[in-house]
Amino acid sequence: MSATTLESFLAHEPADMIAGDIRPLPGQSIRSHNPAAPAETVWEGGSNLAHVDDAVSAARAAQSAWARTPMSKRIEALQAFKAIATARKDKMGQLIQLETGKAKWDAHAEIGILTGKLDITLDEGDGSSRQR
Repeated sequence: MSATTLESFLAHEPADMIAGDIRPLPGQSIRSHNPAAPAETVWEGGSNLAHVDDAVSAARAAQSAWARTPMSKRIEALQAFKAIATARKDKMGQLIQLETGKAKWDAHAEIGILTGKLDITLDEGDGSSRQR
């Protein structure tokens, strides 16, 4: 695979998403290299430890609302995520390949595993632990 830049894959620079807000991570203190081609930088950014506390607080605040969300809406959210993962499988596979140094077929298989796990979660068949 040829040298790849972050801009060719991601919609944003490296960032944390907290409570729906994108918070940039400027800097170069964190650098991800492709293990199969160590000269390739996959992405780089800084760190902001304050984001951790903010993310935990946001998750705690969102949990009670999610707990009250009807099962039908939760299912819709998982189905929407599956549709996004399926639509972006090629790009996600390339990112996994760059981040891990895996072979292309193996990186792309991980997306199939992801969507398969969503199918298992959404399954209502015999033996399913999901109840409505």
